[in-house]
Amino acid sequence: MKQNNQEQVPLLQLVVSALKIALLSFGGGVSALPVIYDEYVARRKWFDDETFQYFVTASNALPGPIISQLLVMIGYNKRGRIGAGVSFLVIGFTGPILLILLLTFLYKFVPLAIVERISQAVIPAVLALLASFLWQQYHKAQKMLGWQRNWGLLGVAFFAFFILEWNIAIIFISVILVILVITPNQKRGESS
Repeated sequence: MKQNNQEQVPLLQLVVSALKIALLSFGGGVSALPVIYDEYVARRKWFDDETFQYFVTASNALPGPIISQLLVMIGYNKRGRIGAGVSFLVIGFTGPILLILLLTFLYKFVPLAIVERISQAVIPAVLALLASFLWQQYHKAQKMLGWQRNWGLLGVAFFAFFILEWNIAIIFISVILVILVITPNQKRGESS
């Protein structure tokens, strides 16, 4: 990860961008990553790909919702504890408030059959967004690891998850350990 000078951004910008993520991240979890990437890397250019990947990796290493952890890390990077707290409050309260409003509307005005159709119609859009993001990340991993390591790790992770039925956290930690073992010290920023 390139050391970012961690320039301070105006708190209002941080709030607006976190609110935008909270309002536009349909599907939650990993499906929010393309929206977060677009906001902070592509549009605002607050981070490069490597730094964003570092944040995603660190967020995945912790239990709980990745979207909250990622926004708190971004808030902390840009405004310290205040930025982290504000990002947490925005992401932590926007979803439940919207959920209460949506449920109130749905229960009063929309039949259950239509709600089921809406939820089924959203799935392909979320999958397309996620597939696009995963394809970009796959190519970045290919450049960093080479195709043999990339496919090898993908195969092992697939086997561990679907065949051995390991918990995703165990697979994730195992992959991190493997990467640390196969990556030379110079590429990790350590001196030999």
